[in-house]
Amino acid sequence: MLNRCLAITVLMLGLLLGFGTAFSTPVLADSNGPSCMGIESSSISPPGSSSEEPGGRVQFRDEIKELAGQFNVPSGAIIAGFAHVHALSHDQCDAAG
Repeated sequence: MLNRCLAITVLMLGLLLGFGTAFSTPVLADSNGPSCMGIESSSISPPGSSSEEPGGRVQFRDEIKELAGQFNVPSGAIIAGFAHVHALSHDQCDAAG
């Protein structure tokens, strides 16, 4: 269930941000933090360290590819959309979605 929520969040971010580069400023206005893609990646590594994504980045990558295939978009569009969201914490990234 949680993986499905994460996948939907990533998809929505990709659809909202990945298809337009007009959002060149951070989505969270008061944040100068790292990209949410980096925060997410570090929070699920190494594999087995997160109950959210027990398979680590490989599982996350495979879920992104599956979603991209379902919506017939490149997986990079979804990843880029999420990478353009900047935050100071994992919780802020989840809240932005």
